[in-house]
Parts: sequence; C-alpha cells; structure tokens
Amino acid sequence: MKLRGKKVSVVGLGISGMEAALFLQEKGAAVWITERNTSPALEKRLKTLAKEGIKGELGKHTLSRIRKTDLLVLSSGVNPDEAWIQELKDEGKEVIGELDLGLMYLTSPCIGVTGSNGKTTTVHLLKHLLGEEAEIAGNVGIPLTRLLRTGSKASRVILEISSFQLKSLKKFQPYLSIILNISPDHLDWHDSFDDYFSAKIKIFQGQEENAFTLWNAEEDWWESQKTKARRYFFSSTHHSLPGCFVKDNWIIWRDKKEEAVMPVREWRLRGRHNLSNLTAALAAGILLGSPVSLLREKARTFTGLPHRLEAVRYWKGIQFVNDSKATNVDAVYHALLSLPPGIILILGGQDKGNDYSLLFPLAKTHLRKIIAIGESRDKIYKEFSPLTEVIKVKTLPEAVKISSESASYGDTVLLSPACASFDMFSDFKERGETFRKLVEELP
Repeated sequence: MKLRGKKVSVVGLGISGMEAALFLQEKGAAVWITERNTSPALEKRLKTLAKEGIKGELGKHTLSRIRKTDLLVLSSGVNPDEAWIQELKDEGKEVIGELDLGLMYLTSPCIGVTGSNGKTTTVHLLKHLLGEEAEIAGNVGIPLTRLLRTGSKASRVILEISSFQLKSLKKFQPYLSIILNISPDHLDWHDSFDDYFSAKIKIFQGQEENAFTLWNAEEDWWESQKTKARRYFFSSTHHSLPGCFVKDNWIIWRDKKEEAVMPVREWRLRGRHNLSNLTAALAAGILLGSPVSLLREKARTFTGLPHRLEAVRYWKGIQFVNDSKATNVDAVYHALLSLPPGIILILGGQDKGNDYSLLFPLAKTHLRKIIAIGESRDKIYKEFSPLTEVIKVKTLPEAVKISSESASYGDTVLLSPACASFDMFSDFKERGETFRKLVEELP
C-alpha cells in the first residue's frame, strides 16, 4: 500500500494507535488521530504526537473530519462493528487494523499465536527457545508498527494476536499459526461466542499449503475446521495425532516416528495448562527446524512471567500466589487445578459477561472461601454463596487483609480474578503488583 500523500485517520489513542500514527507519518501520510475517551494519560500522548506534527482530538469522533480521509486505521481495542465505522465502510472508506498495517510491510516469516489463555507465556517461551533470531510483537505491548519503525532485522517475528486484532484482520498468512485454546472470553466486546470464535480461527484461514498450523488435541472445535496448512497437534496428555504430547512423564514428538524431547520433571512451571503451552512451543520449535537437544536445554531454563501463578511469599505457613493475568473463568479453573485444596480465592473486578459454572465443582472441593472484590462482587456472591463462604469487599487491600487473617497454616491465598481490572486498576499488571506489595508488607 502506498501511503505517501494519503490522508489517514487513526481511531484510538492506545499504544497501537499511537505507534500506527508515528509509522504512518514516517511513510509520508498526513495523519489525524481521534479518541472518544479523555484522561491525563491520553492528553499526554496527544501532546507527544503534536510535537511530531500529528494532530487529533479527544472525547469524540468528528465524522465530518474523518470522512475527509482516504483510510481509517483502528487501534487494537476498537471494534470494527461499531455503527459509525460500519457507516463509513458502507460509504466506501477503507478500514484496517494496526496489525494489518504492519503486516503490509513485514518481510520476515511470521509466527502467529492466539488463544483464550496462555498467549503471552507461550510467545515468550517460543522467543526463549528460538533465541536472538526471533522478535516478539503484537498483543504483548509491542505493536508491530513499532517493531518495524525501530528497524528490527529479526529473521522471524512471533506475534501474539488477540481476538480484537484478529477481528480486524483482512488477510493473514503466517508461516506457522498456533491456537492454544478457545473458551468464552471478552463477551462484553464481541457480539456472541460465535463472533469471538470466528475471530480466533481467522489465524489459520488464510494460510497456504507450505505453512503449518498447531491445534490443541484436547479440544474438539478443530474437528469441523479445514485449512490448507499442514496440521500438527499438541497436548499435555497422550494423543495419536502428529505433533507433541505427554506419555509416561516424557514429552514426545511424533511425525513419521516418535522422538523423546524432554522429561516433564525438567519443566519449571506448574499446572497442566503450562505443560500444554510447553508442548505447543516445543512443537513450533521443531517445525521451525530447531534441534531437539537445543530446545530441551533452553526449555529447562525458562522461569515464567510475572502475574501468572507467581509465588509471591510464604508467610506463617500460608502461600500467596499472584495470578492477576487470569482475566477469564477458564484461566481461574486451571489455576485452581494447579494448587492443592485449601484455597482462599480473591475473585472479581470488571465482569466480562462471565459464566462461572465451570468453577462450581471446584468451589466445593478446592476452596475454603472466596473474597469477592470490585464491580462484580454482588454477582459472585449470588452465584457462589450456596457452594462456599463468600465475603464481599470493595478493594484489594481489604481482600488481602481478610484473607491473611482467616487463612490457616498450609492454605493458599490466590489472586485469580476471572475479570478485567479496569474498575480499580489501569491493567492486570498494576493489580498484580499491588497484590505483591500488600503481601510483602504483611508483618
């Protein structure tokens, strides 16, 4: 796409919108940025862009101004189904996402990773396995347009891709695609689970015969799906398909024959979900041509990421675990299975249309009580109080205080909210860091 001389409106002043605006300007486009929200942080970003010669607006979308542009580029959180965007599409305006924009200029082979849970862990693990030859971008906080703007010369780019980004994608042809899992999430943003599912599977729908795709053998959604790419599978249990799986406490690779990759005991992260992430990353490494011996050596040294079943502190015989990144029900389910019974669960925040029924059996067998926090505390109390003790509080400091006072020796206090953080915090990282600080300050 030739951008020089084009008039472009960037919709959304998130990180990806800001980077898209700077990238477009470098390519010679005349850029206008529009953001319907206002905040001191957004005002600061707009002033930063103004110093670069990029003007814009906050608190509204001025359609008369946007109609004068040739192209709309959406920041990753902007839903392309919004009525005013659909209206512009119907008028013939071209609308793409920030990721689409970057992909038009990406020349390195691309690995796309999506899933309801485990994306960031798997992307960083795969980067760890591949070493300096690979760079990561996308939903990890590094927009692809930023990576391109800074002149990355990586021979491979690993993209973490959210359902928001996938929904806007026009054409995506990665050399390797990975879908870790699909479970209900972001139903406050997507019209329905079908809409969410349709976005997720776009990751492999544009691939050609020379490409690879990796699917989770433990799920059944793939049985009705077709792709031109060569299919391989991964699993934390045994399966009979080509790919990676676990048998007799060893991770095995199977293509034309079986090959032992590494014993499970050498993997440092807890939980079956993380073992599944490992088999996906190892399968990807093998398909990309890395020697099995090198993959084993590197996998043994991966220690995980903050806010994902992160052991914070043992205090008076009580374990405190920060799982703030668990922003949907499925993630909490796997967290509970990864820990012994006797859990005080800090649950809640900004609800995303959650169906908590998956957790009901574990509420009886694994939980001592729930501390319900934030906007969703009344909903959580209503759904879980017939099953276990539920205490409602407004803030995270209250939750840590009550849980530390009521926990007994051998218990686990687990922050695994199943909700977004925006009712109390800027993001899940701030929530997790606040939890860690509160726990470390216990006398």
